[in-house]
This record gives sequence, C-alpha cells and structure tokens, in this order.
Amino acid sequence: DIVDSAIIDGSRVLYSERYAEEGTTGTTAEANPKNQIDANWRTVAVELKKITNYWKFPTEVLEDAAQVVADMKQHAQELIYVVADTQVLSGNNVGANLKGITGFAPAFTAPTELANAIETPNTYDAIVAAATQIAKANFNANYAFMSLGDAAKMKLSKDLDGNYILPPFITADGMTIDGIKLIASNQIPAGKILVGDMTKSHVRAKSMKFDMGLDGNDFT
Repeated sequence: DIVDSAIIDGSRVLYSERYAEEGTTGTTAEANPKNQIDANWRTVAVELKKITNYWKFPTEVLEDAAQVVADMKQHAQELIYVVADTQVLSGNNVGANLKGITGFAPAFTAPTELANAIETPNTYDAIVAAATQIAKANFNANYAFMSLGDAAKMKLSKDLDGNYILPPFITADGMTIDGIKLIASNQIPAGKILVGDMTKSHVRAKSMKFDMGLDGNDFT
C-alpha cells in the first residue's frame, strides 16, 4: 500500500530508463528557436528474485490436513511478506537480493536555508528538513519511516514543564507530520529516518505459489 505494486506474469521486468539529459525548458519569444532538450534512453531488464520456504510434516497430520494446510499457508505467507518488506526497503542488490529503496536514496543534506538556522532542532524538524531537501529536487515526500522506539520517543517528548510537545504541523495522533505519513517499523535501525516520495518506488511480483505433496514419509 506504500509503494506502487502490481502482479505480473513473466519472470523479469523491462523498462526504459532516461539518462544523460541535457538542456533546459523555458519561455520562447515568437519566431525564436525553441528550447532543445537531449537525452538518451536504455532498456533495463530486471530479473525477478525468489523468496521461498517449505515445511515438512509427518503423514499423521493428514488426518487434519485441511487445518494444517490452512495454517501453513497463512504463516508461510506472513514469513514471505516480512522478507519481501525487508528486501524492498534495504536489499543490497547482491546475489539473490533485491536493490532496496535505501540503495537508491541519497544521504540527507540540510537545505542551505535551514542549515544552522533552526533553534533547538528536534526529530519533527529533521523530518520537515528532509522533506524540504526532497521538494527542492522537485519531488513530494509522502512517507517517513522510523524505528519503533524512535517513533515512540518522538511522540512522547515533553517540554521542561512536562507538557507533551505537539507542533502545529502534525496531527493529534502524531502519525502525520506536515502532510507526511509516519510509519514506525522494526525494519528501520534506531537513530535512522527514511523520508521519501514513495510514488516513485515500483515493485512487481508474481503471484504466490503453493505446492503440496509427499516426500518419502513426509507431507511437504
């Protein structure tokens, strides 16, 4: 629900990538040459990566096969989704691993207008600053990801009088900051924040497949 995702039939994804763009867009007076932009395109092929698990049971469980299979399918699917989430977020693009979002994300650099300009900066300020960096690159940040502990500490922060700190640009539940949805996740290391325009992240997958049968004396 956070990134653009779709189910495909094939085992790889082909897309065109624009690179080495030159030139600018601007206004043009009547009878003057138009502004030219040059770019190159290349076709990129990305092979799908597999996420798998399998289970073995003694044939005695066949007496309760329907219940066992239903439980196995549900739990196997949950385990695969956990790995898929990790891969989409932080896969290192080595071997069978995906290249995750963190492999594309540039490091945070405070916008010039904000660097050393905010008194007593806090985590809320850091998220807005990161969103500003993204906006200056002509994108729109829509999600911020934090560790579970860091998100809790941010929401529970108080001033010297014991009053909860609630900036005017966040929702009452603390889960939307300046229009950016906050996701607390155990996939994010403590002390790290990922802010991004997730409409630019695209994930394609094949439908999940379950196979069942006997392997010797085991139900697999």
